Amino acid sequence: LSVQFHQQLYDSLRAAAEIKRARPETFVLMGGMTASFFARAILEQHRCVDAVVAGEGERPLAAVVAAVRDGRPDDLGAVPNLVWRRNGGVEANAARYVAEAADLDAMDFENFSLMDHAAEYGRLPKILTRLKAPRAAAWRLSKALSQHARVTTVHTLVMGRGCVTNCSYCGGGATAHRIVNGRSSVLFRSLDRAAGAFRKLAEAGFDEAYISFDPVPQSQTYYPAL
Repeated sequence: LSVQFHQQLYDSLRAAAEIKRARPETFVLMGGMTASFFARAILEQHRCVDAVVAGEGERPLAAVVAAVRDGRPDDLGAVPNLVWRRNGGVEANAARYVAEAADLDAMDFENFSLMDHAAEYGRLPKILTRLKAPRAAAWRLSKALSQHARVTTVHTLVMGRGCVTNCSYCGGGATAHRIVNGRSSVLFRSLDRAAGAFRKLAEAGFDEAYISFDPVPQSQTYYPAL
């Protein structure tokens, strides 16, 4: 369950509780900046959550999935960035993981074959991201519009990781990345992989790519080159 922004926390915890009620054996894992910062508090106060990836999660997530799939949900002591339930308490593993450029290039962020209802998702217009209304209302309106009109579709494009500034309105600045993720520098995807991502979005039927990743102020060569 993703808890990147604090607004997601209530709904994510509610979903976790419903999952545990319906399927108590299900392993519930959270991640994201907000979940990372409040990992111990979440586990101490909400029994419906089994573990939190506190920090960057690509390799930790894969390790947890492999352990749970193999019937080893109690054998997570070596998973980096993990805060989890162990022997009746809450334990934070010592090992740390911070993604490198090769990790980002090895991942396929635009693999829509892994998504349920990918075609329907692709037709949602960008009013969903622009409309200042409750998310559920924006979703219903976007879905209705997509069925009756040709609308511009947009998808967020992952370009890198980290930040170099500390904007007053954002909780994901350089200081937050350093405290929460242990990240001290910015990563960009390679130009070849980023260009390939644009091609995949076009092939999937998207009209626009939304990029929310600022170039490093001291070196503004990446986006012109891309």
